[in-house]
Amino acid sequence: MGKEHVGKGVNIALGPMMNLGRVAEGGRNWEGFGADPYLAAESAYETVLGLQQGGVQACAKHLVNKYVAMQYILTFC
Repeated sequence: MGKEHVGKGVNIALGPMMNLGRVAEGGRNWEGFGADPYLAAESAYETVLGLQQGGVQACAKHLVNKYVAMQYILTFC
């Protein structure tokens, strides 16, 4: 993947997405690696390595804050 990005002139990849897709109705779950935490972590790790080996910086997205923010909004707003 890293070499493909470099070939297109991209230096930073906005990914991988690392949320756990636990709700089937989630609109952007297709970006992630599923609901299994171990599988998602290993897949994200290998994706980052592949991007970096090709000379592209990986920008992991959506680690924790989405769920923390939703709990805050549902509790206090």
